[in-house]
Amino acid sequence: MKPWGVALIAVAIAASAAGGYHLGRMHGVVLATPALATELQPAAASAANRVVSKQAWDAALATALEQREPNVGADGVTKFKACVKDANGCTLQLPGSRDALRKVLWVYASEANSKGPPKKTRVDAYVALQDCGLPTVFISPFFVREGDWLFLKSITAAVGEKTVLSQPIDNAKRDNTSGWVMEWADLALPNAALPDLEAASSADALIVRLTGDRGYITLDADRTRTFRASLAEVLAAHARIHKAVAKIGRVGAECQS
Repeated sequence: MKPWGVALIAVAIAASAAGGYHLGRMHGVVLATPALATELQPAAASAANRVVSKQAWDAALATALEQREPNVGADGVTKFKACVKDANGCTLQLPGSRDALRKVLWVYASEANSKGPPKKTRVDAYVALQDCGLPTVFISPFFVREGDWLFLKSITAAVGEKTVLSQPIDNAKRDNTSGWVMEWADLALPNAALPDLEAASSADALIVRLTGDRGYITLDADRTRTFRASLAEVLAAHARIHKAVAKIGRVGAECQS
C-alpha cells in the first residue's frame, strides 16, 4: 500500500486533470458582491450577435481578473494570485491557475475555505473558464473514511425544507490506501442553480449530504461552514468574470486556435 501522503498527492493530481481540484492559499478576502440574479442577466441582443476577437475577449476578462505574481511551471501550468475586481477595484484575492495546453483557467476558494484535514469529508468549489467562453462554477465533493466505500451517487443541499442543490454524481473517482477509502468528483453547476446557492452560502441552517449505494454522510458543522464560505468566494468571482466576458458578444471561430 502507498503511504497516506502519496495517496493524497495522487488524488490531487488525478482530480486536477479531471477538472481543476486544487488546495489554494489565502491572500485576504473582502466580499462586496451584487446579487447573482442581477450579475447573471444575459447580454443585450446586439452584443450577443456581435462577433469579437480573442484580443477583445482577453481585454474584457482583464477588467474583472488580474493575474498577479505568476509562477510558470515546466508542465505549462501557471499558478498566480487572482485579483478579482469590481467597481471598487481588487476586492477579492484568490488562488488561480491556467493550463496553457488545455487553455483553461481556474479560480479557487482561499486556503482557509478549502483546505481541510486530509482524512475528513468535505466539498470544495471553484470557477473554470475556457478561453473565449463563459465561466462555470464547479463543486468537488470529496468523501474519505476508514472502512467501506460509499459509492457516491449524488450530492444534495437544503436550507430547512428548501432544496438548493440536487446533483447526480455519475463519474466519481476512487482510491484507497492503508484501510482508508477516497471518492471524489468534479461537478459543473448550471447558472440557474447559482442564486439559490448564493443565498445558502449565508444560511446557518445549510445541510449538505453525500449519498451513495451504501448510505449517506452529512457534512459536519465545521466543513459546512467552510463550504459556505467557499461558495461565497467562488460565486462572487464567477459573477464578476461572467459579467465582464458575457457583455462583449460571441467570439469568432479563430479564438481558440
